Amino acid sequence: MADPMLDMCTLIYPVSFLRLDATKNLEKFRESKGITSDDFTVMKAFHIREQALLEELKKGNMEKQEEYKKVSDKIKSLKETWELSDGDWNIFVHNTDILSLPKRATEIKSDMVINADNIKPLLVAFGGEDYNVSAVESLVKRCGNCTLAYFDDDFAQYDLLGVKSELVYGIFVAKTTKKITVAFRGSVNGSDWIQNFQANAVDFELPETTDPDKKTYGKVHKGFYNYLFERKQEDGKVMPSKADEIMQKLHVLLKDYPGFDVYFTGHSLGGALSTMMAFRAAVDDELSQKTVYNVSFASPFFGDQGVRDEFYRLEGQKKIRHLRISNDDDVVPLIPFMTLFSPPGMAYKHVGLNVRLYPRSSLSPIFKSFRFFYPKPGDWVNSISNAIHNNLLLGITFKALPNHLCPEYRARLDDAEVGLSKKFLEVLYEDEDIVGRLPELTSPETSVPALTVGPESSVPAITDGPGDKSED
Repeated sequence: MADPMLDMCTLIYPVSFLRLDATKNLEKFRESKGITSDDFTVMKAFHIREQALLEELKKGNMEKQEEYKKVSDKIKSLKETWELSDGDWNIFVHNTDILSLPKRATEIKSDMVINADNIKPLLVAFGGEDYNVSAVESLVKRCGNCTLAYFDDDFAQYDLLGVKSELVYGIFVAKTTKKITVAFRGSVNGSDWIQNFQANAVDFELPETTDPDKKTYGKVHKGFYNYLFERKQEDGKVMPSKADEIMQKLHVLLKDYPGFDVYFTGHSLGGALSTMMAFRAAVDDELSQKTVYNVSFASPFFGDQGVRDEFYRLEGQKKIRHLRISNDDDVVPLIPFMTLFSPPGMAYKHVGLNVRLYPRSSLSPIFKSFRFFYPKPGDWVNSISNAIHNNLLLGITFKALPNHLCPEYRARLDDAEVGLSKKFLEVLYEDEDIVGRLPELTSPETSVPALTVGPESSVPAITDGPGDKSED
């Protein structure tokens, strides 16, 4: 479960960098040729249609031959109108194809290898070219040739001020494993970090739901909430929030792929966003008969005790399962630990089942590569223990930044492969020594089928990781 999720979290970074580079190249190309924006949009549409028709012809669908010829003739006319040479057209096609969707994992790998030099400076902080290519190779191995169906990076500007920056996410569809996964990108620019440090809290309302009472589900980090749920105005019209858009896309995909499980994942800022979005999906009427899965990496705090209590309720009804993975000496999962002003002194709380990964050590023969933690309801001893482990000062080290990045998470997850391969998420959730007794676990409000991976399945719930179970 965790391995392909980490691969997707890793890929979100280079894919967003590639798309940004291609977008800039196309805009520079358009301006240099004096092509209007409307005509450029038409040019893109005809090229994309030509490629789709070509694929149909390769499959033997000769009924598309006449349309293919008409589209090709139109492209030839456009090239003549704008005096585009074959070399010009190749530049246009190359960058347009980078932006085209859907895109198979093998095609993402090809884009990365071919264009690595263009984004190499951006990849340095995220593991480098080799690590990112290995992530897409791993994804192909674990999930078959899964497809990136959607990618939202509108206004994704990577400057220090984060001008016009919005959250970035992709939606993957894996037919072999029957999973639809929404993956959120972590922090890369000034705007992202501004949101990270806006520690004030707001009511956790879901404005896009049909609930007339507009129930409040506790309080959450204001910056994270705005990223997902804020509805902005454009030309006097209220636009859908990102959460609105994601749910609409999921509803469409689930009609195309009935029976597929829904997963949310993300690294760093993306981890917090993934959990908030998983919560939103878990209370969605159209997904009420599914268990929503969330696998987050290096997630900061995002909600208060009220959110945790609501999470308990959804976990008890088997509407949500959250695997929160963190490195022991990663400082980001320890912040922000409280609000400063609004409201003053509110403590943030983590939710879900925490798998804490430890670095390699040759000093202790009883070294454990991982441990499980869970905020047991009503267990004050457990609460004190978790508070110690979540102490910010104890988490600050000279390697805090490297320990936060995806390559270190991959290394530790691989180290824990043997032990974690024997752990199944639903079995862990049913172990009262770990999670205590969840509210309504034995009497959910609605009939929810058990869609989780169990020990009778050949598919590991967490990963294939050395180590043994150690609860807190």
